[in-house]
Amino acid sequence: FRQNGVISSRPPAGNADRWATYRINHMNILSRMYETSRKSITDLPSELLEYLPTSKYDPERIQRLSQLDQDKLKILLPYLLIWIQDINWPNAGKIAPLLIAGEKEIIPEIEWVLKGQDDIWKGNCIRHILTHLSPEIVQPLLPILKRIAENPSENEKAEEIDVDAADCVERLRLA
Repeated sequence: FRQNGVISSRPPAGNADRWATYRINHMNILSRMYETSRKSITDLPSELLEYLPTSKYDPERIQRLSQLDQDKLKILLPYLLIWIQDINWPNAGKIAPLLIAGEKEIIPEIEWVLKGQDDIWKGNCIRHILTHLSPEIVQPLLPILKRIAENPSENEKAEEIDVDAADCVERLRLA
């Protein structure tokens, strides 16, 4: 909303209908963006929706995310993981450290990605998240990482995810 030349996410007072329309449109945008997440966006408390990036170029929300307390940030991890599907997106490099900070809580989300079909996303999870976590935290993913390293699909091999998974497995063995 533009008020006196200033852009605001809140409508002017007295515009309840306009505010309701804004909220519905905002939720529709977020639902489409986060549809590849393991969890439904409708599961999130409404006050946390305001922290999720709404585009590849959303530095304001990334800044707000970095100031969020750990407990609330952990709730958002499944939704934030989608931003590393393409590591070239501007948000990706800023969100990866937040995912790493999630430590154990990000592991089930990464497991879900590693069991899926998006090989680029798998590689990004291994290269940009798992390699930065302690071996103790990554240990539950050892069977999946071994499968990728030892018996990769053609696509996993083409994307060299098997090499990254093998490096991760070796790091876990040395720990």
